[in-house]
Amino acid sequence: DTNRGDWGGVHVNSGIHNHAAYRVLTATLADGSPALTPEEVAGCYYQALLRLTANATFLDARNKLVEAVAALKMADPAVQQRVDAVTDAYAQVGIN
Repeated sequence: DTNRGDWGGVHVNSGIHNHAAYRVLTATLADGSPALTPEEVAGCYYQALLRLTANATFLDARNKLVEAVAALKMADPAVQQRVDAVTDAYAQVGIN
């Protein structure tokens, strides 16, 4: 059992979420510009983490991140492209 002593796989499975975060950090818009700056990504993850419950799933984390990005960029005309970049980043690692 690979999850023995790993509290249900928290360390084994963290790589999935880490890969999604990497993909968010490197996501680009159609014009090739970054979807979010590293500072924006960090702030949005922080806001998302504050809103997760103790039994949150990877999908819950993605959804809270999407909410944080939408709130941060609500006045930006490219807000939907930025949200799509986040959902695409998570879809690329199987979280959708």
